[in-house]
Amino acid sequence: MKLLLALIFGFLSVITTNKVIRDSDTDENQKNVAPLDLKGTLKRSFAAEVMLLNMRENVVCSPLSALLPLGKLILGTDPGESRDEMLKAVGVKKSSIKWTFRELYEKLKHLPGVTLSVASRLYVSRSIEISKKYELITNKVFHSTVEKLNFDNKHLSANVINDWVSSQTNGMIKNIVTPMDISRDSAMILVNAIYFAGRWTEPFKKVFVGDFHSPVGLRRIPMMKQKKTYNYAESKVLNAKIIEIPYEGEKASFVMVLPLSKSGLPMLLSELKLAPELLNKEMMTMTQTKLTLTMPKFKIQTELDLKALYKKIGVKSVFQKDSGLNRISTDSQIKLSKAVQKACIEVFERGTEAAAASAIQIEQTSLHLNEPVFLADHPFLFFVTAERQQLFAGIFNIG
Repeated sequence: MKLLLALIFGFLSVITTNKVIRDSDTDENQKNVAPLDLKGTLKRSFAAEVMLLNMRENVVCSPLSALLPLGKLILGTDPGESRDEMLKAVGVKKSSIKWTFRELYEKLKHLPGVTLSVASRLYVSRSIEISKKYELITNKVFHSTVEKLNFDNKHLSANVINDWVSSQTNGMIKNIVTPMDISRDSAMILVNAIYFAGRWTEPFKKVFVGDFHSPVGLRRIPMMKQKKTYNYAESKVLNAKIIEIPYEGEKASFVMVLPLSKSGLPMLLSELKLAPELLNKEMMTMTQTKLTLTMPKFKIQTELDLKALYKKIGVKSVFQKDSGLNRISTDSQIKLSKAVQKACIEVFERGTEAAAASAIQIEQTSLHLNEPVFLADHPFLFFVTAERQQLFAGIFNIG
């Protein structure tokens, strides 16, 4: 399926130079726009929760990196409140967990034209025993590996974990955990890493400095310019404009949505939090249009308290003493204690590079139709998605 690197964007300049293609061409074009899979509370609201909490900052997060650990934990959880909460967040039935995630991994591995890798590892304290059955099933479904560590040596354990994450993200994510994060009660640290790299079908050739209207005033930032034919739409429902920029192989794209008002980002975020399916609907109206596109170069890095965000979307019981995580360890009662995520995205002349890692710590208990003008000079929200899964999402407020 088509990879959509979807950015709900607010810094973009487009001038139309010919008519929109319609009729049969439009129908074929619309078939190529894959809707986002919005099943589950995490997919529907995780990104919006992150960005609404950081309305005046640049933010990037990875909904997929937050989703994958819940799938692994469900496989190690007894029936009960914890499992029900995580199933609701993931948006699939318990009987479909293995098939759903196994199929997702296979699809993500075989996307032509871009580099996309997803890796998972479970670091386990030498003081506890992990269930062989759990180890085998997570390896089969998530390609997750297990490594034993001596958590008494906090610095060495942190270095091992951080080196692995850095190697899996091309050096974009460093220090996902610190020695202070590891304690005598630490039983396991579940880590995943996502890396994406895609080149535009036609690299931007012109770079210049332009104005950006941020919440703290006018800023001068680098921008890129290109004339080409793109999928494009004007949405009255979202009060925004949408454009799609393809990557090499034509199986990946960068989709931007620009609020028409310079102060329209909060309203757009709130609207999409209440009804995220609106974006799917409006993306299906995009048609081929020749444009002069101007967009910014930027790089964003963010660290998030994943535990707080899990609780916001209804995943709470797994952090309690009676967590239900009784199928992971054969000799210890465990619960989630801490969860963090780091993410980074860079957009530049040749394409896009992005990465994210999550570390889940487990401890023991005891205008004119034919000539639209698309001038984006104010804050924007963005998503990166693959196989309808949100890989990355964020907002850019300050140049």
